[in-house]
Amino acid sequence: MLYGWAYLGHQVGAMLSAWLGGWGYETHHTHWVAFGAAALLLVLAAGVAWSLRPAASPAATAA
Repeated sequence: MLYGWAYLGHQVGAMLSAWLGGWGYETHHTHWVAFGAAALLLVLAAGVAWSLRPAASPAATAA
């Protein structure tokens, strides 16, 4: 069930990114809108990944 939801989210994201990239090009006549949005999402995802703390191992908590 979880794989189905992950696959659905992947497909919806792909559809939206392709559609919005085309809309940005048709509207602004440049690919910088899509590249800028991708860069912004990259920095946002990196910040989220950087803020995650590793889980404590059971051996470390038992001591």
